[in-house]
Amino acid sequence: MISNYKFIFLMSFGHAGIDWIDSLLCSHDEILIMPEFSFYRSWKLLQAEVVIDCLSMAKLWARYFNTKMYSTTDIRRFNNKREIDTFERYLFNYLSNNGIDRKSVLCGIHEAFIASKKHSKKFKIVVVHEHASFSFVEIMKDFKDPSVLMIMRDPRAALAGFYRGIEKKYSRNSDVFNYFYNMSTEEWMYSVESYYKYKKQLKCSLYVIKNEDMVCNLTYEMLKLSEWMRVKYSDSLLQSSTFTNDNWTPDSCYLKRGENIAHLKDFYSPENVKARWISELQGIREINLIEQIFWKVMIDFGYEPLSKRTMYNKLYAYYSFVHPHRGKDRFKFYPPNNDELYRKQKILKHNNSLFLFLWNIIPGKGKYIYVYISTILLQIKILFTRNRWSRYDIPFIDEIYRGKKIV
Repeated sequence: MISNYKFIFLMSFGHAGIDWIDSLLCSHDEILIMPEFSFYRSWKLLQAEVVIDCLSMAKLWARYFNTKMYSTTDIRRFNNKREIDTFERYLFNYLSNNGIDRKSVLCGIHEAFIASKKHSKKFKIVVVHEHASFSFVEIMKDFKDPSVLMIMRDPRAALAGFYRGIEKKYSRNSDVFNYFYNMSTEEWMYSVESYYKYKKQLKCSLYVIKNEDMVCNLTYEMLKLSEWMRVKYSDSLLQSSTFTNDNWTPDSCYLKRGENIAHLKDFYSPENVKARWISELQGIREINLIEQIFWKVMIDFGYEPLSKRTMYNKLYAYYSFVHPHRGKDRFKFYPPNNDELYRKQKILKHNNSLFLFLWNIIPGKGKYIYVYISTILLQIKILFTRNRWSRYDIPFIDEIYRGKKIV
C-alpha cells in the first residue's frame, strides 16, 4: 500500500531551483516522484473539498491530469487513453476503500499512477513536488510527522529571477504584474516564516539544501541528501532527466525557451549569478528592500548583505515595499487601463463587495485614485498579516489573472 511508504514533501523558498533537484531525483530506482503538479495547490484550485463521492473525485483528477496544461513532454503523466482509464479506475477503487479526505486522495493518486504505468520498481520513498511552500500548514495537518525537503537560494537572486519572469509575461497589465509580484514575494515571506515556525518541531525531518552548494559540489550534496532520505546513493542523482528519461533543459528567466547553454558551469557560477541579479534589481533601493525584509534568513544561511542593518535602512525598505509595484519600473505607479478597470469590476462583483457600489458611482479619475490607494493598502496588509495563502490560488481570481481555467 502506498500509504505505508515514506512521504517527503519537496518545496522551495521560491524560485530556488526546485525543478533542478526534481530532475535529479526522478530517475532514482527507490524514489517515486510524479511530474510536478502541486497537490495542495491543485486541491484548492479544483475546489476538491466540495466533492462528495469517490467516482466524482476520481473523474476530477483524471480530467485535470489530462488537460492541455499537462500535455508537454516534461510534465505529461499519461501517454494514451489506456493509462488514463487505468488511473481513474484504480483511484476510484482506492478511494472507495479509504475515503475521499485529502490525505487519502493524495495517496490514491500516487497508487493509481503506479498502476497506470505498470511499474515493477520497488519504491521506498514518495517525493511530493509541492513547489511553493504555501501548503506547509496543510501538510502539517494531514501528516503527523512529515518529512520536508526545502531548497534555498540567495533571496536576491531568487526574487530578481521572479521579477524578470513576471515582467516578461505581464508588463502590459499593471494589476496582473502587481498580483504576481506580491505572490512571489509572499511565497518567500511564507517560506521563511514556516521554516522558523516548524524547524524545532520537525527537527531532523526538515532538510534544507542550498542551490549554491549544489552548484559548487553536487556530488557531496547529493551524498548527504541520499543519506537523509535513506536511499542508496546512485550516480543517477548527478544526472538531470525528466520522468520519461528524456534530457532535462534548465529553465531560467535569463534564457529564451528551449535555449541551450553551452557552458552550464559558467552560466551558474556565483560571479555570473551575482552579476545577473545586480543588473536585474533596480539599484540599491530594491537590494536594500530585499535584504532588510529577509535579513535574518540571509545571515543564518551565509548570504552577505550589501546594505547595513540600520533603522533608516529598515524604514526605507518598508517605505519602498508599500509603493505600488505595477510594471517594469517597480517603484512607479502605472495608471490602470480599461482592461484593468474591467477586471477590477468583475472581482468586486464576484465578491459582492460593498465597494462595488462605490466603484460604480465614482468617475474615471476617481477610479485611478481608488486603484492607487487600494494597492498601497494591500502592500501594507502584506507586511503586517500572516494568512498569506488566502490571497492566492483562489479559482475565480486565478482565472482572471492567468486568463485560463484550471480544468
